[in-house]
Amino acid sequence: MQSPEISETLNLIGQRFCDAFTKALSEGCASAWRVRLADPATGTRPEDAGTASFRCSFEGACAGGAVLAFPSWLVPKLALRDVAQDAPDMWKAQAEKLRGVLERALTGLAASLDEGGETTVRVEDNGSLALTDEQVLELWLQSDPEDQEPRVSLHLCLNERLLTGLMAASAKAFSLSDSAGPAGTNLGLVMDVELNVTLRFGQRQLALREVLELNSGSVVELDRQVDEPVELILDGRVVARGEAVIVDGNYGMRITQLVQHPIF
Repeated sequence: MQSPEISETLNLIGQRFCDAFTKALSEGCASAWRVRLADPATGTRPEDAGTASFRCSFEGACAGGAVLAFPSWLVPKLALRDVAQDAPDMWKAQAEKLRGVLERALTGLAASLDEGGETTVRVEDNGSLALTDEQVLELWLQSDPEDQEPRVSLHLCLNERLLTGLMAASAKAFSLSDSAGPAGTNLGLVMDVELNVTLRFGQRQLALREVLELNSGSVVELDRQVDEPVELILDGRVVARGEAVIVDGNYGMRITQLVQHPIF
């Protein structure tokens, strides 16, 4: 069973990878995609049957290995840019393009966790999963807007060496001294400062015309299904996810996942 520290760090690493992978896909695909952590995110091993994968090697500030596993039918659906439609082996050409997208995402992950170090990432096709001591993070890939396609499970599998390096980098990047803040200020002096947090059930972009047409009785559909977690927002950033509850007649939230420490 994982310790709370490992689970929290895995969630942090997973969220950073989701952000980096979403960005890389937006640059490399004609279609819009969103990547986010599954709930729960850890503990599920990918199936061998019908699964393609890339093996990723990290060298430098964060060293080790990882495997990204995904359904083999997914590659053509990503609509990767700059892939010749008359390529002799279309799947191979698309997979090669996806390899470059993944390299950018993993390089972005390492850079976001260890700003002071330099990490290079090499991604290769992987003939067999052959997982041993890897910690597995399950991710959900879904088209954006999300109502067009069902979500697809991806699996990011981190070996012990890489996980240790990323944990050290994340601790360095996000740790605070008990006695002083960035400017040497005693953190205890500001611990009672009140911050406004927002519980978000979903969101939706509306054209100005649609906003002006709103009236009593109008229904605005949000981008989240009823069984998906709600989000706790601080300063525009998601800091936790969970389920909505009723507390003494008021809405509340039971936290099931910490995304990042609220201070940051």
